[in-house]
Amino acid sequence: MIVSALSLGAIELVVPDPQKAVEKMASPLRVERETATKSLAQWAMQQPSQAKRTLIPLFQQHPEPEVRERCRFLLKAMAAQDYHRMGEGYLGISMGQEWEGVVTGDSAKRFGLVITGISEGSPAALAKLQVGDVIVSLADQTWRKSQEIIDPEHGLSAKIRAAGAGKEVVLGVWRHQQFLSCKAMLTRRPRMLDQWQPQMQPNGAMKWDQTEWQKQIDEEKKSAEYFQEWLEMTKKEISVE
Repeated sequence: MIVSALSLGAIELVVPDPQKAVEKMASPLRVERETATKSLAQWAMQQPSQAKRTLIPLFQQHPEPEVRERCRFLLKAMAAQDYHRMGEGYLGISMGQEWEGVVTGDSAKRFGLVITGISEGSPAALAKLQVGDVIVSLADQTWRKSQEIIDPEHGLSAKIRAAGAGKEVVLGVWRHQQFLSCKAMLTRRPRMLDQWQPQMQPNGAMKWDQTEWQKQIDEEKKSAEYFQEWLEMTKKEISVE
């Protein structure tokens, strides 16, 4: 059995030779297997790309079941750390009516969407977006027709999701007759988001039950579905690095 209390954040061992630690995970001595696993956890923190390249093939192909399980344990810990940079992008806003007009520096009419709510602690909140702001561009994308900005495949929401978690986006914001450029670091769109109804505060903030919200995210991090998603995305990433 692998010690369930082992976590990447609690390890202080230095790994002089990861390959030897990998070999010791198959040792007949339990203490050597445990020490090797802890050492590899530290190494995974220090050299995540190299660790993924080493551990994924071992997890999938090593002949010893315990070695595969230990690799799976280490990879799941890495997957949990990567949670907010994997999957669809999440900004943390609700949007209301369309806006139509001209902004500073652009004589052509464009369309935008008005922010009607901002989730507490979200990328939007950290980027200092405000209720009443109008999003009129995303990176170099502007919308010249009404239907373009709400298009389910190519509109604003779709573009944010497609940008992906862990990516920084530049939003063009029209606020009090001024054009502002706001940067936001997207996080992962939670799987249960569409099923939740936040409490709307007088200032427009969307307030969630933070304890339950975090519980749901923690459960998703540990789920087999998320781990498989992370594994497939990571394999694609390391194949092109």
